[in-house]
Amino acid sequence: MVVFPIFSSTVAGVRGVSRELREVGLVEGATWWQRLRYIEVPLALPILFSGFRTSLAYATTGAVVGEFIGSRFGLGAMINVARGFLDTPLIFVALVCLGLMTLLFSTVVLSLERLLVSWQD
Repeated sequence: MVVFPIFSSTVAGVRGVSRELREVGLVEGATWWQRLRYIEVPLALPILFSGFRTSLAYATTGAVVGEFIGSRFGLGAMINVARGFLDTPLIFVALVCLGLMTLLFSTVVLSLERLLVSWQD
């Protein structure tokens, strides 16, 4: 579920690097690795992190749906058990925990983005 958003944002980010910057790297004698490390990856990072943030929502949703289907443990299984017992407060507790987990993961990715892409406003 998370591969496609990350892959598509990576491809879009790398293709979005201007041709002139790549040619400057070639003219200066940079190897393929140096061009990738110093030109293409840093300029593709903002779009790549956009794909990471999109994938976070898919990852948590996919994990819970997987637990709905075939697990005895986890938030999805807890929601299934609570639904069977008509325990609405437990369902809300599981949903709040899911929201907090997603918020925590999103905060980690946002902090990592601010650290790695500090040069961008």
